[in-house]
Amino acid sequence: MTANYNEKLNEQLTKIKHDTKSGLLTREERAVLIDRATQEYALAHAEHIDSLNPDKTPIDVRMRDEKLLDQLSDLMLDEELRDPTAYKIANAEYPFMSDRMIDKRTSKDTKDTAIDKESERVSRGTRRQRTKYENSFMDRRHKAHNKAMRKRYNDFIKGRTEGVLNVVIKEEE
Repeated sequence: MTANYNEKLNEQLTKIKHDTKSGLLTREERAVLIDRATQEYALAHAEHIDSLNPDKTPIDVRMRDEKLLDQLSDLMLDEELRDPTAYKIANAEYPFMSDRMIDKRTSKDTKDTAIDKESERVSRGTRRQRTKYENSFMDRRHKAHNKAMRKRYNDFIKGRTEGVLNVVIKEEE
């Protein structure tokens, strides 16, 4: 019995999907077919559960094939999910996203932990660590600058520059 009603739902799903993609079904016709298929599935599933549980004790009941039911709901929203406009998220008040769009959107999201770490670093006022490349660049730059300054200072002390050293000594009266 289990295989029968799951297979029947799968057959109904493929037929509705084929007719929808070929443009044979309007939204209203599709809604009627999907409603009929889900009601038949739910009744067959309930009969199957009743046959397994004759004493009617409460048990955890899960649908046998939830993916098929998800695909039926996607077929109900076929026009919204297949909207070709690039800005459907911005244009619609309550846009529908396909699974692929949701995955792409969540992969671009910044993780909460990264935001927390950055805000913690900013609130403490600590600077970020420089990379090895930045450190080596700074070392080369500072070494060159210090060498030039040391040469200018030594030339000035030894009198090799044209600069004038004025020393003013005030005597007390």
